[in-house]
Order: sequence, then structure tokens, then C-alpha cells
Amino acid sequence: MLIALGFVQFSCSKKDAPEPTAEELAHQADVTAANSIITVEMILNELEYIMKQAPNNPTETSFLNCATITRQQLANSFQIEASFSPTAVCSDNISRSGKLIINYPTGTGNATVKSEGYKVNTLALSGNFSFQQVTENQKPLLRLLVPDGELSVASGDYIRFNVDRKSFFKEGHTTNQLTDDVYEISSATYDLQLKNQSQITHIDAESDLPYLVTYSCNDKFRPRSGKFSFMRTNGTERLVSFGNGACSDQAVFQ
Repeated sequence: MLIALGFVQFSCSKKDAPEPTAEELAHQADVTAANSIITVEMILNELEYIMKQAPNNPTETSFLNCATITRQQLANSFQIEASFSPTAVCSDNISRSGKLIINYPTGTGNATVKSEGYKVNTLALSGNFSFQQVTENQKPLLRLLVPDGELSVASGDYIRFNVDRKSFFKEGHTTNQLTDDVYEISSATYDLQLKNQSQITHIDAESDLPYLVTYSCNDKFRPRSGKFSFMRTNGTERLVSFGNGACSDQAVFQ
């Protein structure tokens, strides 16, 4: 499974190595759960980026320059198809393939994204992704609802997820540049089912503090600052902190 972030892993290289304790096994399972949540979060940040940038002409600063983009005006919406070649490597050094179909209902500011065989490297994405403009406390937010998301690999392992999250355009909205854009994820809840080597794990998670997505960072889709808490079925509540907002910050598992 594509892992967005590596925490301390346990491994045994000697035949006489002791069997892991119950505490070590629980820690391993929590690390896998945390990595799965971050992987989902990074994919969702990528989809939000594509949804916002696809209507513009792709530039050298955007990996969308490796996609073939077609536009179509429908009766009550505007539709874009972004097709990626399996033989191409995008400007961010990531291979993408398949197609994303993005529909923008006229006059709403909303959008829906659907995958047709879309892959990031070897990680396949499926599901329906709905972006909705909402206002809370006189603040414009973008709400993302995912009722049936799935990330999977050829072995049959997968992460299935339901997500409800809200983001705010915090910085960079007054310019046409991408690199000064900063988005704040003001709230997020996750319901995940993880299949890893025939083992099924259920995970519930939510943001504890708002976190940032900063496009000026090289890996722009990995969150900075903020925290989320999560719990596996029959596990204990754990916490992941993303840092203080710097591009060099690494997530800390607690």
C-alpha cells in the first residue's frame, strides 16, 4: 500500500528474534492506521487541487500539464475530463493514469469528481467526491463529502473511506499564483476500513486542531500543523500531530 508517511516500524531479521508483545502489535496496527488516514488525506488534497486547477490552462508549475484535458458545455453544467497516460511521469515525478471526470453545475460553485480507472503510481482510486460551497459563521468554506471512496492495489489490499471535511482558502486568494496558496482544513471526520494482508481493521478519526495544506511545499498535499485523533476498533485513542506549519515538519505519532 502506498504510504504517505513512515513512522517507526517493527521488523524481525533474525530467526531467534522474540515474538512481538501485545503492546508492540497494537503499536504496529496504530502506525498502519495513522498512515492510512494520511494517505487518504493526501489523495483528497490532490483531488481538490485538480478540481480547482483543471478549468485553467495547465502551466509548467502544475502537474496537470501531463494530462490531456477536454472541456464540454452541458445543459446545466460544465464538464472537464482529465486523462493521464500510464507511460508519462508528471512534473512532480509521480506517475498517473486513467481519467477523472469533473462536473461543475452552472451557477453553484460546486463540483463533483468521478474516477474512471484513475491511479496515482499503483494506487487505484474509486468513489464519488462532492465539493460544496457552504458558509459557517459568515465564513466561506468548501465542504467535501465522500460516501464511498476506495484506494486499492493489485494485491487486493484496500482502504475504504467515508469522509466529511471542510476547508478554507486561508492565503493566496488575491493572486493568480499557485505557490502562495494555503488552505486550512477546519474540520474533518473519517470512517475507514483497512484491508492489509487479509486483516480487516475499522478506524474512526477526526481533526483535533485545524491543519494546513501549503502549495509552496514540495510535497504540497501533505498536511502541516494541526492534529487528528483516531481509534481502531478495540484499540485506544491515539493522536498524530503534523507540526508547526513549516514544509520541513514531519508528523509525530503519539
